[in-house]
Amino acid sequence: MRARAHAALKDHGLNLVPDPFFIGLPHCNIHDAITPDILHQIYQGLVKHLCGWLRTLIGDAELDTHFKRMPHAHSVRLFANGVTCLTQVSGPEHREICKQLLGCIVDAPGAPAGVIHATRSLLDFLEITQYQSHTEATLGYLTDALDQFHDNKDVFINLGARNIEDFNFAKLHSLEHYVNSIQRFGTIDNYNTEASERLHIDYAKDAYKATNKKEFWEQMMRWLERRETMAAFDLVLQWRRGEIPKHHAHWRRLLPPGVYLAKNPSAHVVSFRVLEDQFGAVHFKNALGEFIANQLQPTSYR
Repeated sequence: MRARAHAALKDHGLNLVPDPFFIGLPHCNIHDAITPDILHQIYQGLVKHLCGWLRTLIGDAELDTHFKRMPHAHSVRLFANGVTCLTQVSGPEHREICKQLLGCIVDAPGAPAGVIHATRSLLDFLEITQYQSHTEATLGYLTDALDQFHDNKDVFINLGARNIEDFNFAKLHSLEHYVNSIQRFGTIDNYNTEASERLHIDYAKDAYKATNKKEFWEQMMRWLERRETMAAFDLVLQWRRGEIPKHHAHWRRLLPPGVYLAKNPSAHVVSFRVLEDQFGAVHFKNALGEFIANQLQPTSYR
């Protein structure tokens, strides 16, 4: 019976889950727990698809050229090497790409008006849905932006940017529920996973670095348990000393104040002229000469 049910569901692109985790919650509608997620549904989902379609239409070299020519602007990242060379693009990188994407495809060869309209409507939807407060008017703008995208999305199929002859995938369908979720649960910053994504560093990456990279699962659990115990004991000590518990970033080691150098430089083989013109280090050459002379002959130099 179960095998036949599994085969029947497979024909419709579904998987059989006979014992879901919410089976003991009879009054729970699991669909209400699936709320909008800007990071994974749009930035790491639709925007990633959109960039792939545009690369097919415009070409990697042409698209990179447009990004390289973008002028410097405050709070906007300059992709000096383009965007097609990026691997494992993060959410913040996709956000920076979205700031410049529309300007980089306007008048680009291979991007007709329909492509511009579809891209703009999707970017409009992305920006409007992140408003910190909403009214019926803004939710109407959100619906209009999504409708405009659906009206123009077939251009990617007609031009061969999308091989599949439809747009039936989950991350696009999820946009249909954004308005209803905002009306029921409030703005998306209340349940966006981007806020908790930062905890991957504390609870996963740092824990993995502390292991021998072999039997890492048990070691990570032990490492986390010990750090949490130490943090709890530290709160007790502060309370016993009559101090107000100080908030700190879990158990991460805090560096004392001072000047620190990066392990890997952000620029290599920089000339003195570039240091003066671009970084404002006008006295670096003289200071370096004094430092080298003092290190070679400290007594005679003084």
